[in-house]
Amino acid sequence: MNIVFRKLQRIFNVAVWRYLPPCKEVVQTLSDSLDRKLTVRERAVTKLHLWACLPCVRYLEQSKYIRNAMQEYEGRRAAELQSKGLSDEARERLKDLLKTSAGLFALFTVF
Repeated sequence: MNIVFRKLQRIFNVAVWRYLPPCKEVVQTLSDSLDRKLTVRERAVTKLHLWACLPCVRYLEQSKYIRNAMQEYEGRRAAELQSKGLSDEARERLKDLLKTSAGLFALFTVF
């Protein structure tokens, strides 16, 4: 039984490598799949390739992991930036600077 399964797996792998695109093209498609919805053909070809190619499966898993980590980081960073505000002293300095620079800007636009 095990021998039959291995022979069928070998036949499948030979067919896959002969008729499907190489890893380089599949990796590009996998990268695209993170940003857009793939066509039916692209999904089918990619799934067939992934059945036979463990390195491409690992690439997809790592890409998803990195993307999720970056999204989580962006969310935390945005929340952190929103929670921090300017001190009252900094606000006053900015207001004063804007008032004085507005006057200078008006002088330069006249001349």
